[in-house]
Amino acid sequence: MIYEWVDFFLKIIWLSSFAAVLTLLSKPKGARFFLLVVGLICMAMLELIYANSDVDTLYYDNPVWIFSLIVGNCTLLLAGLLSLFYLKSHFSGIGSKDTGSIKEALSVIPVTADNPAEALNSARQALYLEVETILVQLKLPDSTNIQLLQSQNYSAVTFVSLSMFQPAFPDGALANKLGTQSLVLIRLDAHPFMRFPITYSIRVESSYKLQEFSDVYQISLEQLSRLITQLLQGERWHFKPKRLKQAPIQVWRPANNPRDYKQWRGVDIVMMVIPPLLIFPLLRRIFFGKAKRLKLTTGKPSIEPRQLLQLDSWQVAIKGLQAYAEQLETEFVNAMQANTSQFGKLNEELIWYWDVDGKVERKQYVFSIGRALVFIKIYAYGDDLYIGWDAHVNAGSWAEKNIGAGYAHHDGTRLDVYSIESEWHQPNEFDISDANFALETVHATLVKLTKRLIKERDVDQDIDFTIVRESRSGVLNSQQKPASNEKKKRFMRTG
Repeated sequence: MIYEWVDFFLKIIWLSSFAAVLTLLSKPKGARFFLLVVGLICMAMLELIYANSDVDTLYYDNPVWIFSLIVGNCTLLLAGLLSLFYLKSHFSGIGSKDTGSIKEALSVIPVTADNPAEALNSARQALYLEVETILVQLKLPDSTNIQLLQSQNYSAVTFVSLSMFQPAFPDGALANKLGTQSLVLIRLDAHPFMRFPITYSIRVESSYKLQEFSDVYQISLEQLSRLITQLLQGERWHFKPKRLKQAPIQVWRPANNPRDYKQWRGVDIVMMVIPPLLIFPLLRRIFFGKAKRLKLTTGKPSIEPRQLLQLDSWQVAIKGLQAYAEQLETEFVNAMQANTSQFGKLNEELIWYWDVDGKVERKQYVFSIGRALVFIKIYAYGDDLYIGWDAHVNAGSWAEKNIGAGYAHHDGTRLDVYSIESEWHQPNEFDISDANFALETVHATLVKLTKRLIKERDVDQDIDFTIVRESRSGVLNSQQKPASNEKKKRFMRTG
């Protein structure tokens, strides 16, 4: 009886082997059907030989055959383990190979409009506007303290934060001292080529409870509005966003499966259990030649992430000219666009930072050449006009990372799937040259316009136009900052 079970087990192994081969083939149409037919013919021939032979006499009573059966299966098991390591490296992707310390050999990443960084920026901005609209519709009293923040573009962590303090007594001795404090923190994560490319992690804090919701794929505007209202009113809040499957038993939740390709699933388990998979690479090479691999990449934004290293700066405050801030700003933009449009870019940005009374938003201009960035600030402070700039070298850069492997839907071509992440770029002397030229150009333009404005307004004030210089060697020898320093930034650029 035990021999029949051994024979049955061997049949299951071989049938499973062919099923696994069919699953792993990169040309599903035609090739799977061909190997299935071959497998069935082989099994039928083995059954015919078995049926027309005296198995009990030839094999089952022969100890040598039993020993050879055990040794043969152990050999196949060892071959299956070897095939595990071979196929695991075969399907792991091109990017898994170590390139050592060659930092100059960077892969070519195409610039695309739908890359993960831009998708996160768009989703964050849309969520920020939705929360802002909800707060406007609620028509909150002036006594309510609201702080609505969002992360900067291309930051390591993308988030929207809403902090609220609702006084219990708007008037009287306890005004603005006793009330309810609450926080809604929403972090956004990108999942390229997936069914849900953007997911949310939500943290809600109140005087009643603290709760976190991970893997949220959709935030209802109605639910979010009700949550904010309940938090402001100090009520027990109820929030049930739509979430993704986190465990196999959660069959009622959708899974975030690949949308544009199919993943290899259970390859390691199949190769561990089925020893005959060692024949798969040989069959694949014989029938279909060398496998073609394509690279599926998300692309990158046209703007690099920022890790700033400060260089020179200059600033001045001119008495009594606050009314000419907008005029000077317009003249500066027109002059820079007329003289530098061929080799540099001038963009307007919105920044925010913490003041003693809360969040303050301001506008500034940034002039860029390569990795050189010069931030220009023209503000009115009371009766005075502030003019200044500070130059930086950007050490941030986009790099590719392998996020998976699979095969295409239409023809089964094997794919290596890549996304992007921020990494450190060591500045060189050419980056310093770009920064020197950029800051000198900005400084010369501002000096010319400032001197003309002073002459026209007949301002009697001594102004120092000397640039505050910083060491270039400090930038060239700089190293990547620890990730913990990200929390110590004094201001954030939001657009």
